[in-house]
Amino acid sequence: MDKTGILIVNGFDRWGIWGKFNQQEAVSYPWIDVCLRQVERHSKHSNYEIYLYDNSRLEELYKIIKSYPNIRTFPSRVLLNFLGRFEKRFPAQINTIFAKLNIEKWHPKALNFLVKKLNKDIKYLICLDSDAFPIRDGWIETLIEHLENGASIVGVYRNEMAPKITPFIHVSCLCMRKKDFLDNKFSFEQGGGQDVGQIVTLELLKNHKKVIGLPRSNTKNLHFLIGGVYGNLIYHHGAGSRKAKFHTSADLKDDEQIRVDLRNAVFQDLDAFIGELVSCKYEDIISKPISTLEYHL
Repeated sequence: MDKTGILIVNGFDRWGIWGKFNQQEAVSYPWIDVCLRQVERHSKHSNYEIYLYDNSRLEELYKIIKSYPNIRTFPSRVLLNFLGRFEKRFPAQINTIFAKLNIEKWHPKALNFLVKKLNKDIKYLICLDSDAFPIRDGWIETLIEHLENGASIVGVYRNEMAPKITPFIHVSCLCMRKKDFLDNKFSFEQGGGQDVGQIVTLELLKNHKKVIGLPRSNTKNLHFLIGGVYGNLIYHHGAGSRKAKFHTSADLKDDEQIRVDLRNAVFQDLDAFIGELVSCKYEDIISKPISTLEYHL
């Protein structure tokens, strides 16, 4: 089977009054560990390599990342260690220094960077958010099969905020051919879109390309967006590394409490929590049908 590059951006919002709190949470609840563990768990017979951009700059998370196989990490740890000397001398200015040197990259820019770093032997790319991951074996092959059957893109169908936000394939799990992405000069930056990567879906639809979505498949929904299962194939927490605030939020305080409660459930017993959302034992998810839809504007 041709090789797949899995693109992940790890980080948290370190700016503003919540920066210190967010850093503490990033260490206490390392989503990247859950993500990488689930990828390894459900990809044992798949041909893949992970390309990870680590915006966290946290040694605790770096040690976790390096404990997993098949990973190329960016930016260079040598560069980060060198710049770490400045952090000791100028702790108040270090975040600004990293931003000005373009080392800490906004999520869409980091994804664009990773696409350009993919080796020549990579035929397919899959974007994953750090709080998104597969929940059954064969997930990579399932996504690629749709591409081989004529789709230009396949992944998490984000329609929970429609009609305010036009539905699209979300970067929490988005699969394309590398060649298609590069040949069309696509970008994950918004570029007139309403959310990260939305413009890619809209451009493909405008050109009458086949778009396959994994619709939300929860049998139990605890929030309109947080804690979503898609196609009985992918879990996406939503706002795993930031405060809960969405385009259609009606009660930010309630959203944040749900985010925390469901986060705690993930880290306490992931299999039991996912099983609750889909009304079966985790090991029986493999017997559930993979739900898909063909999306048209």
